[in-house]
Amino acid sequence: MALDAAVGCTKPAEAPIAIVSGTAGVGKTSLAVHWAHRAAGAYPDGQLYINLRGHSLDPALSTTQALALLLQSLGVPSGSVPVDEQVQIGLYRSLLSQRRILVLLDNASDVNQVRPLLPGTPQNQAVITSRDSLDSLVVREGAHRIALTEMDPSESVHLLRTVLGASRIDAEPDAAQALADLCAGLPLALRIVAAQLSAHPDRTIAEHVCDLRDSDLLDELQVHGDPETAVAAAMELSYRTLPEDALRMFRLLALVPGPTVSRDAAAVLADVTPRAASRSLTRLTRAHLLEEYRLHRYRRHDLLSLFARRLVDEIENDHDQTAATGRLYAWYLQTADAATGLITPSVSHHERKGCPTLASPTHLRASAEAAAWLEQERANLIAAVHRAADAGHPNMAWHLVDALRGHF
Repeated sequence: MALDAAVGCTKPAEAPIAIVSGTAGVGKTSLAVHWAHRAAGAYPDGQLYINLRGHSLDPALSTTQALALLLQSLGVPSGSVPVDEQVQIGLYRSLLSQRRILVLLDNASDVNQVRPLLPGTPQNQAVITSRDSLDSLVVREGAHRIALTEMDPSESVHLLRTVLGASRIDAEPDAAQALADLCAGLPLALRIVAAQLSAHPDRTIAEHVCDLRDSDLLDELQVHGDPETAVAAAMELSYRTLPEDALRMFRLLALVPGPTVSRDAAAVLADVTPRAASRSLTRLTRAHLLEEYRLHRYRRHDLLSLFARRLVDEIENDHDQTAATGRLYAWYLQTADAATGLITPSVSHHERKGCPTLASPTHLRASAEAAAWLEQERANLIAAVHRAADAGHPNMAWHLVDALRGHF
């Protein structure tokens, strides 16, 4: 298991720090707590657990608050806990140096919240869960990072089977798969829909799938009376920690018609330089609100896309959305024209009357590079044709089709 290798269960690890990172609702805490219970025998002096509330409706714990709680767990009476933060850190590490303990720091916001709480001795291990990648701990402390991703379709159905029972899943295998697909492989969402069905044993899975499809999915993925359990609320807690440029980028990416986006397309969409776009995209990937699955290409699961769509409609006015979409479609069209011109120069195109233009579309140097761009953007270009037509922009739709005529 990855945590066994990263932390070490039977002997001190070379780098006794493991980071379990991932997007909201992916199961970081569940994994870390489950592993800690299983590894309890390797830590004869016990385990310490603290929820740092880095992404929570409640205020995050300060360093002094967290250290006070940890010191009390180590046997220091509350009245004897030092007030000075540096004295707290010294006492905390002195007490740990005499023991072999696992410290589980759950829900950390950033490295500044975590670093003073690290044991500082090789015989003590620390496991940290965070929605942030905590890169600085990897660089300076040599921490091992384990990035959790969404479940694949078979794993998603297996989780539903665990909660609902094999007979119910086996009776409706196609509906169970459709339900798993709606949840985008997110364990939190899967557990919520499974709990909803458990409360209604007479309801079929197919009926529940239909109800979810006909409703606002994010509104339905919640447990009433527990606001932090809602999928949208969990995403909101990650979103609101970002700087403004990353917030805007996150919202505008909802306007991309296809399943992925390149750095250059994101830059055009936000009307910023590629370098500025890279900074925003990197911040989103560090917060696990976006995945860089290939160099300078990004994607996110469907529930995050729904959340971004909700935000862009709430915050960005119609004029700004139209302008951003116009820039993106102009970039698609001009770059597609340049690409097909390199590959099939003998195929002529219609004059681009009434189409917006950009001062600097992506420069393609050779036919091989042009073919690679067309292949990478194929799904987005086809989706752009349909989106433009559906949005009442037939001029852009047929010009995009004309641009791709030679390629197809």
